[in-house]
Amino acid sequence: MTATIIRASILGLTVTLGSTAWAGDAKLPSIFTQAIPILRPDAANIDKVTDGEWTLLDKASRKWSICASLPTMKDPYWKAVDYGLVTQAERLGVNLTILDAGGYGNLSKQISDLEDCASSGADAVLVAAISGEGVKSKVDQLVSEGMPVIESVNRIASPNVTARSTVDFKRLGIALGEHLKEKAAGQPLRVAWFPGPEGAGWAVRTDEGFKEALKDSKVKVISTKWGDTGRDVQLGLIEDTLQAESSIDWIAGVAPAAEAAVGAVKDANRTGIKIASFYQTDAVANAVNAKEIAYSGNDNVVWMAAMALDLAVRQLQGENIKGTEIWPKPQAFTSDAPVDLDNSSGFAPKDFLPKFQVK
Repeated sequence: MTATIIRASILGLTVTLGSTAWAGDAKLPSIFTQAIPILRPDAANIDKVTDGEWTLLDKASRKWSICASLPTMKDPYWKAVDYGLVTQAERLGVNLTILDAGGYGNLSKQISDLEDCASSGADAVLVAAISGEGVKSKVDQLVSEGMPVIESVNRIASPNVTARSTVDFKRLGIALGEHLKEKAAGQPLRVAWFPGPEGAGWAVRTDEGFKEALKDSKVKVISTKWGDTGRDVQLGLIEDTLQAESSIDWIAGVAPAAEAAVGAVKDANRTGIKIASFYQTDAVANAVNAKEIAYSGNDNVVWMAAMALDLAVRQLQGENIKGTEIWPKPQAFTSDAPVDLDNSSGFAPKDFLPKFQVK
């Protein structure tokens, strides 16, 4: 394994960036070398999927230049995206530049970043969109000019995207529902459900999948409370529900709801209630390891990012992947087994520092 050190100026700060070239996959975490379980949606009906596997390339045919535009690097989720992109780029031996728009309120900055990607001479562009509609025109322009554009994580509202490595939150809802049915084992089970902001596309899709999975089962959703993902908002909803409902077996929902529920059930002296989140955060993973949260979904964001870069290189190397859409199949963490944060498809390792360039 060889390493180089690159220094870059980002937002006025000088950051030291490590770039590693993997030699024969030495010490490479197994999540990058294993066959990845995936779902392929039907082109005509996103609710119809087929199971499959995806194996990441281990070497590129030449040193392609890839440019990735991300909405933000402010939280652990996007740090995990960075980890997936950087690790796969280092493994393949390609150049990678990652541009951070600085937050979800900075659509104009992301559009400018996409222009910078194209003008820099990149061979392909990866986009995790701030707004699927907001970047559509720029993406369509890049594709019309011959630039491969790969979508990752957040959906782009354009049929012209070269390929997609993303997630449908309905699948996370289904996975949680199936888990609760398994735990119920045919017996009645009462669930208080906190799916997130009412009207948000991802929250609506999760709710659809969750309730679809529970149809005709003995798992009953006794309360559905929509609300912002702020922890204080979720805590208020949970406290109201605990007061209103005398019999609850599970509290399930967005990660901030699960995090807030840990203290709320203790304060209410109702520690028999089990807690679940339909997606992963560092705080949820730590609570799963502490056996305070029983279940966490995992959207496999590291795999999503690595597969997006993989799709770009495949297209550049003459493998026609136009129209390909792949989703890592949802995984789960449970309190029965610790979460390995250093070899996880859902997290960057604890000691990983964000990197913005691979040379």
